[in-house]
Amino acid sequence: DAIWSNLAITKERKNIFAFSTPYMKGKQVIMVHTDSPIKTKADLAGTKVIVEKGSVGEQVVRALNDSQAPAEIVASSEVMGTGRQLFASDAHALIYDNLAVEYYVANSAGKLRIVDDPLSEDDIGVAVRPLDTELLGKFNKSLTAMQADGSIERIHANWFTRK
Repeated sequence: DAIWSNLAITKERKNIFAFSTPYMKGKQVIMVHTDSPIKTKADLAGTKVIVEKGSVGEQVVRALNDSQAPAEIVASSEVMGTGRQLFASDAHALIYDNLAVEYYVANSAGKLRIVDDPLSEDDIGVAVRPLDTELLGKFNKSLTAMQADGSIERIHANWFTRK
C-alpha cells in the first residue's frame, strides 16, 4: 500500500505517486576508503565509481560536467551490500543514499568515510497510490506528530550515527 524506503520525491515520481509531507532530507553522498584522496565531488574526475542502477545517484553522477565526471561508472543492482562492494572492487568511490552510507560508515571500524560534499539533496517522503488519500492523510498525521515529538531524530540517532 505504501513505499517507505528513503524514497526521494522527484518530479518524475510525483507523476506516478502521491507523496506524504517530506519527513527528512536525503542526500546522495560519496563513500570512500578512509585513506582515499577524494575530498570533494570534483575529485571524482577520472575515477571508477559504483552507483545503484536506475537511482537518483546514478542520474546525478551521469550529469556531472566533464571536469568532474568519473572515468567509469559501474551501475549495480546489488548496492545493498554497499560497503562490501567498495571493499571487493577496484572502485574508488560509491555513490548512494546518505542513510545507508551513514550506517555502513558507522559500522566499518573506521575503514570508510563520507566525503563532505553531497552530490544532491532531495525531500524524502512516503509514496502511495494517488487515490489513497485516506492513507496519505494518516501518514501525514503520524509524520507530523513524530517530527513534533522528536521521534524521527531519535530514530536517526539510534540507527545511523557512529556509536
